[in-house]
Formats: sequence, structure tokens, C-alpha cells
Amino acid sequence: MFTQPPEDNDYATGTFCERTAEAIKSLKQEIEMKEREINSQRDHLGELQKQPSQDANQIEEIKNGIQALEDELEMDREQLSVLEEEYNAECSPSP
Repeated sequence: MFTQPPEDNDYATGTFCERTAEAIKSLKQEIEMKEREINSQRDHLGELQKQPSQDANQIEEIKNGIQALEDELEMDREQLSVLEEEYNAECSPSP
């Protein structure tokens, strides 16, 4: 019987567990980078707020940027939680 070879595609290779583990690792790195960026922006904001002649527009822009990063961070953490639950349910060895 002739079997059609798989077509080349853009889908990730590997098992579900391998792909999920890689996605978890990548998402954790992304979360760490965003946390560092938020802390850096907060430090910068604090320095700007200490200056006697403050640029209100720049301060507001930084605050908005921090809020956007925090929103992204919250979504990333939720996604990480879902991925970890799926991984644990499907890939963890049974007792």
C-alpha cells in the first residue's frame, strides 16, 4: 500500500509534550524579560519624578508603557498556567 509522504509545512516538529515543554520554556523567558523591563521602567519613572522640572508627557508615556507591559505579563502568566496544566495532564508520568 502506498502512503503519501507528509508534506512540508510550518508546523512545529516533535511530540505534543516536546512542543509544549518548549513553549513553556519560551514563555517563562518572555515573562522574565517583561518583568525586568517593567522594573527598569519603574526605576526610570522614579528618577524622572524626582527631578524638579518634570516632563508630564514623558511621565505619562512611561506609565502607559508600564501598564501595557503589566497587561501583557498577566496574559502571559495565564497562558503559562494553561500550558503547564495541559503538560502535567498529558505528559507527566502516571503513578
